[in-house]
Amino acid sequence: MDSENRENAEPPVRFTSSTSSTSLESYTKSEPENEQLPVQDADTTTRLIPKSKKDSIFVRHKKKCRCGAGLGLLLILIGIGLATYLIYFHGRTKLHVFEFNVWGMPGGMGGCEYKAERMEALADLIKSRSPYFDLFLLAELWMQADHQLLEEAAKSVGLHMTGFRQLASGTCDGRVLITECSGLAIISAYPLKEVEFHQYTWKGTIWDGEALAGKGVGRVRIEPKFNTTVDVFVTHTIADGTKMANETWYRVKQAEELVDSYLKNSTADAVILGGDFNAPPILKPGEPYYIIQQFMHNACEELFRQLKEWLLPKFATYGNQRNSFSYMYDPVTYDYIFHRSMNPATITWANWFELPILNTNITKAQKEVFITLSDHEPVISTIYVKKFSKNWPYI
Repeated sequence: MDSENRENAEPPVRFTSSTSSTSLESYTKSEPENEQLPVQDADTTTRLIPKSKKDSIFVRHKKKCRCGAGLGLLLILIGIGLATYLIYFHGRTKLHVFEFNVWGMPGGMGGCEYKAERMEALADLIKSRSPYFDLFLLAELWMQADHQLLEEAAKSVGLHMTGFRQLASGTCDGRVLITECSGLAIISAYPLKEVEFHQYTWKGTIWDGEALAGKGVGRVRIEPKFNTTVDVFVTHTIADGTKMANETWYRVKQAEELVDSYLKNSTADAVILGGDFNAPPILKPGEPYYIIQQFMHNACEELFRQLKEWLLPKFATYGNQRNSFSYMYDPVTYDYIFHRSMNPATITWANWFELPILNTNITKAQKEVFITLSDHEPVISTIYVKKFSKNWPYI
């Protein structure tokens, strides 16, 4: 019965529209061919359904605008990526820098222990070339024998190292005592174009022995890429050796001399500075760190500027709780790596900082124990140098 009702029922109808008129169509029934529908006046014709939105010229243009906007955004992103590559990556120079106070005091002075074992371990690190470093900036390499050990290790793998008295006074002893010695050395993967040393004018007092040493500023020039020169500085400023003498005034004078007489006078495209500054990171006018940081960029602070994480005790380069020899002292940061471009055509930046704990094993009381390689921790950073061309397209 239901089927009969469906058969007798009128077939369904659908509405169709065109740009000229609206008509009724049947799926199963059509009008006779010769029969014509009555003609209605144009002003009395009523549209049965509204014009489809899909055919609206405004919608079509809106779709085109969306596609155009998406394509434009994509092109902008590609342009930004290409510009970033050309500015920061194309033709750049990457320098892996290792700064370390090696604690090389002679004859156990200042509680210096296991120096022979520690120096052998450092020589093995240099020879291994793993991890890879382009520059080693060393402080407290006081004795000539220890310097020779590291120099032989460097030369065995094709590295270049400053001579023992190239970065020291000509009257440096280094065989028995550290008198007039700086303890500074630089190892480079690139040939040393220039080498020079300047002893600090203000040397400190004799009460703690600081005045007997010959601390100063060492500099080498390298050319890691054609027509791109980098001056690499290493220094070790005066320390407060005993409670009998406060060397702060002398340390301030040395920081001022370092910046005004040597760093600012560099004619290289870029400058890298590393060493043991014996100065905590106090950003207060007149403080040694502040004096240097006003002209240079601290690689560590550059990366952790927002979080200030580098000020935490775990980043202390002296008195670190993981250190075998200075863990009992208050943790403080004394060692830094700085960088700076020296002309408008050059930019420098850091993208990596690390404070590793270097260990070696020794036999103590018939037991094998691990010790750190110094009473300081090394500082590692990756510095990029980019020099732009003077000609179009200036990259």
